[in-house]
Amino acid sequence: LALLLARARAGDAGFTLARTDLAAAAQLCQALDGLPLAIELAAARLRTLSVTELGRRLSHRFTLLRSGTRAPVSRQRTLRAVVDWSYELCTPAERSLWAALSVFAGPFDLPAAIAVAGGDDASTVDTLDQLIEQSLVEADRDSGRFHLLETVRSYGRDRAEESGDQPQLVRRHLDHYTGLAHLARTNWYGPAQRKILRGQRADRAEMDAALRTAVTVDTDRAQELFSDLRYHWGVGGFLSEGRRWGRRVLALPGGAPRVRVPALLVSAWLCVLQGALEETRAHLDDARALLPLVPEAEAALYEVELRRWNGSRALFSGEGELARDELLRSIGLARSIGHPEEAMLAQFQLTVTRTQLGLPDAATPAREALRFAESIDERWQRSLSQWAIALALYADGDLDEAERNARDALVLEEGIDDP
Repeated sequence: LALLLARARAGDAGFTLARTDLAAAAQLCQALDGLPLAIELAAARLRTLSVTELGRRLSHRFTLLRSGTRAPVSRQRTLRAVVDWSYELCTPAERSLWAALSVFAGPFDLPAAIAVAGGDDASTVDTLDQLIEQSLVEADRDSGRFHLLETVRSYGRDRAEESGDQPQLVRRHLDHYTGLAHLARTNWYGPAQRKILRGQRADRAEMDAALRTAVTVDTDRAQELFSDLRYHWGVGGFLSEGRRWGRRVLALPGGAPRVRVPALLVSAWLCVLQGALEETRAHLDDARALLPLVPEAEAALYEVELRRWNGSRALFSGEGELARDELLRSIGLARSIGHPEEAMLAQFQLTVTRTQLGLPDAATPAREALRFAESIDERWQRSLSQWAIALALYADGDLDEAERNARDALVLEEGIDDP
């Protein structure tokens, strides 16, 4: 009864339950088996129906369910009956949006809802608001995200499958999150990094669902989506998950070299971060073999990455001189093709390498990366560069300055949270 009253007041702040309605309200809750979701869905209708009218309408539905048997209605059938009843009371637009939103695996934001619904923005917003009022969609005002309870989601998917709309909805879902991943990769080096990572962490379930769709639809799309999620995997903290997806998409048949090569390079990065050095080498060898089949402009950028990750592999393998040479080649090539942002990762790693080799002025490459990162308002590489500078200073015995740089690196990491 308390839940019924609370949910009714959520839809109408002035709602009151008269003493004469208490018995009818109690009977309603009993008819709903005390199921919270069933009570919420029923309470949403108290804006237009009295408690007695609501109970009478639901009683009719349960009577139909019991026809031909004296056995009580199961709790599962009770809930299904209420969801069926709620669906029948929805307008065609509400039913359509309910089915569309059921494609989401977890919480979603308004742009995603609009993209999957495929209709007019304003009407989608209005219809979504109506579904929220009916307790069919839950809204988190703080995060600006929405979600469906599993029972409601499952029902909507059944309806979408029955109508034949499911394939189109799934494709729109894939298109939306593929677009987001591409934007995240192409806008990574700049001030948006924390926003990108926050969004991808929040959309983790949806990105996973999009990948599951992509592997059944098209090898190129699956490998490209995996590659575009590189910073989600490598910086966001999902290394093992990324490696699992890397193995899965690379095992798919076909795939153009221009999309397979970056997928191999992202997999190599994730492997080297987890110390899987032989697997790293295998991915790099495969990428190197395919480079001649990639358009020249793209191949040059992939060569930057290939040299960088081979330098990382060599560094972690104790091959300091090879690491230095590969990282220097990566830096030089990145600059020569007009992509200085792609030199920064190798520059901070070159400082680590020079520190381990005991070379003078070890911090110089990281200081160069730090200056460039500051010029484009980039945080992640600023943090890594200051960490590498701290390491070089520590090795030189300048402990106070090393500590200052290390602390500054940690401050820059806030909101990025690269493990």
